[in-house]
Amino acid sequence: MTAHTNELTVKADNSSLTQILHQVSSATGMRLDGLGGDERVFGSFGPGAPREVLTALLNGTSYNVVMVGDLPNGAPRQLLLSRRTSGGTSPQPAASANPNQPHNGDEDNPDDSGNSDDSSDDTTAPPMQYSPPSIAPATPEPGAPGAPGGAPQTPDAPQRIAPPMPVENAPQ
Repeated sequence: MTAHTNELTVKADNSSLTQILHQVSSATGMRLDGLGGDERVFGSFGPGAPREVLTALLNGTSYNVVMVGDLPNGAPRQLLLSRRTSGGTSPQPAASANPNQPHNGDEDNPDDSGNSDDSSDDTTAPPMQYSPPSIAPATPEPGAPGAPGGAPQTPDAPQRIAPPMPVENAPQ
């Protein structure tokens, strides 16, 4: 393992991941947190930017990785590791993605036209459920008609309309 300003190189031949990360930490000043069980590492990583080399080194390990901050030498200020859970969720196949979707029976019946090159669109999305937005009544501005302390607003009150302005030099 070699560390220069803004460049890191790691060569591992059945090496201890724990030992490599402790060496990188000592050489760069990076703080290392969350390192648990040890793993064996094979490969050559770098030369390159410390963040890229660490990402490549930790790719495929049993750790989730978070790099925090930057040091003047290009290494992260802190490397946070946490164990990945083995009982995680696996993606479900598309057929069982929506078990509550009603079965319409079209999938079981072949096309009556005898045309096996069916051009109908079977990839339509299930209907969406619409939820209207909740709308709060508007609060009138203070002093406006209908506002507390404002002029009362009555539906039968006459409206004032400004008289038409005379137009000068208009033909009559």
